[in-house]
Amino acid sequence: MSETIRIGLLGYGRVGRAFWKTVAANREELKRRHGLGLEIVLVRRSATQAEPNAEDREPARWIGAGGIGETVRRLRIDTVVQAVPGTLANAAETRDQLVQAMDAGADVVTATKPPLVAFWSELDHAAAAGGRCIRISAAAGAALPAVDLCRRALRALPCVSVRACLNGTTGFVLNQLRAGLSRQAALHLAVAKGICEPNPTDDLSGRDAAMKIVILANLLWRTPRALSEVTIEGIPGDVQSRQEVAAAAGRVLRSVAVARLEPSASLRVGLEELDPQDPLARLEGAEKGVTFECGPCGSITVTGGYSSPEGAAFAMLKDVVNLATGDRAIGFG
Repeated sequence: MSETIRIGLLGYGRVGRAFWKTVAANREELKRRHGLGLEIVLVRRSATQAEPNAEDREPARWIGAGGIGETVRRLRIDTVVQAVPGTLANAAETRDQLVQAMDAGADVVTATKPPLVAFWSELDHAAAAGGRCIRISAAAGAALPAVDLCRRALRALPCVSVRACLNGTTGFVLNQLRAGLSRQAALHLAVAKGICEPNPTDDLSGRDAAMKIVILANLLWRTPRALSEVTIEGIPGDVQSRQEVAAAAGRVLRSVAVARLEPSASLRVGLEELDPQDPLARLEGAEKGVTFECGPCGSITVTGGYSSPEGAAFAMLKDVVNLATGDRAIGFG
């Protein structure tokens, strides 16, 4: 007998649609492997929502969007999945969505970064007050299990710093520059492949990677850090000349996000020339990677996980399944 998990999906853009399709494609396998029946009973856009049946191939019958808390209660939603395109301008709005969902009795899974970096403590307190869980794998690495490592695997290890390539767009662009493409041609190709949005400003400015390194640092060291604390260098218009200098020296140019706990706390994102044997230098295409420096335990590196809506969708699905099968740590856990 399977347990039914009722899901409310907030956002129906590229990632939201990918999540809908991923759940549909894996529904029977999840029943077989985990005894879970996943039902998306709400799909909410900015001003409208649909309340689909399990048989619906896609959301239909759109109506005016109601309040999130009231809708969560009425539809008996267990988990709210947030796939809303996030900006710092709408961080308060997307935070309110999460708080209202938790107040109404739902756990939340989110891929939306701005409310996490702007309101980390507030969200954690709201979760604790209601005994709810917040899961954020898709917000910092997606298919790359960087969040899982920070939450659990490194919990008792003496991790003192993190070096990471967390933005698939910048990695892809720099790899294409090494292959001879111009910056603009590499960007066009990244958009065509679905690696980035048509407007890649957050990627190229370094802000996306900065938000992700803040999230990882908060999970690792449990002291909330702010985006304003990150020193950020993006991908400048003259990056091709920087690429040529690095190549002439036998080095690989990468945009690297760094968080250090010791000897003094610091956060930064910037271009670095890496030795070709560095694991972060060997990333291909839009792959991401992260290296944790753990003192006497040595360094721990995980790489892979292309940037794509599908990767984010699977990361959110993983979080939903983990919540339903026993990962019940309150808040960010």
